[in-house]
Amino acid sequence: GNADTGVPGATISSQADAEWNTSGDTSDHPACLIFSTVPDTSSVASERMRITSSGNVGIGCTDPDSALELRSTAGAYEPVVKISNHNTGAYAGAIKFESKSSSKEIYIL
Repeated sequence: GNADTGVPGATISSQADAEWNTSGDTSDHPACLIFSTVPDTSSVASERMRITSSGNVGIGCTDPDSALELRSTAGAYEPVVKISNHNTGAYAGAIKFESKSSSKEIYIL
């Protein structure tokens, strides 16, 4: 943020992720973490990433329903995910998908 104005450029906050104390006692407190940043030409923070009480991570979304969910409003032909490795090794920039239940491995280069 700007030290002269006291306006934060980014925030990390927590909020209830569901109704509290619904398990029959006072130990039920589901909460999420919200990561926000202020875009250029603005003074208002926008949510960028959320970690839900179930551990799901959402980037560009507030309600991820899987371990990692990415949403983008990028235009046509704009990448949602970019993996860049500046090494020249055999798997520079590769993604590996692996299943614990089988010996199958898939690489996307």
